[in-house]
Amino acid sequence: MLFLGRTDSERPSDWVLRKVTGVRALEDAEAAQRAGVAAWFFLSGCLATVVGDKLLGDSSWGISAGIGFLCIAAVSELGRPRRVDEATLRRMESQFTDFCAFADERLSRSGRVHQSEISKAFRTAYPEYKSENVLPESEFRTLVANYAVWAERSPRGYYKNLSLRPLAPRASVRDLGL
Repeated sequence: MLFLGRTDSERPSDWVLRKVTGVRALEDAEAAQRAGVAAWFFLSGCLATVVGDKLLGDSSWGISAGIGFLCIAAVSELGRPRRVDEATLRRMESQFTDFCAFADERLSRSGRVHQSEISKAFRTAYPEYKSENVLPESEFRTLVANYAVWAERSPRGYYKNLSLRPLAPRASVRDLGL
């Protein structure tokens, strides 16, 4: 497939928009600003065609290149994931930070464990994620996959090379001999 580099997060249209208007992303721009960016790229393409035609003396290369770049642009736009808004990004980062703190303390790189056991232990340790409305199980699965890249997940939800460490026993005053 076509490698598009960093265009998932850094788009050429956003760069032009930021330089000209100061607006950060094309999705945030007004219709006139979007039209201006489209006109910029259209005129750039026309200029490239005129220069290429003058240098090479044949216009068939321009048609071929235009169709090729149109296909590349279509693949880029259709295959590009939607951007995440700032509030959702902060929420996701907070969830991952909390999960990493939990995982550093409770997960081990050996054994087998089912996803539901990890989920139950995490939701017990962090009550703000108790409801699946706050953290759906599909997003929780992504958290585990992003943290434990070494672990293999079976189709039935078991992770190989990942297990839960038992909670440290709580010491009472009587246990300490006081």
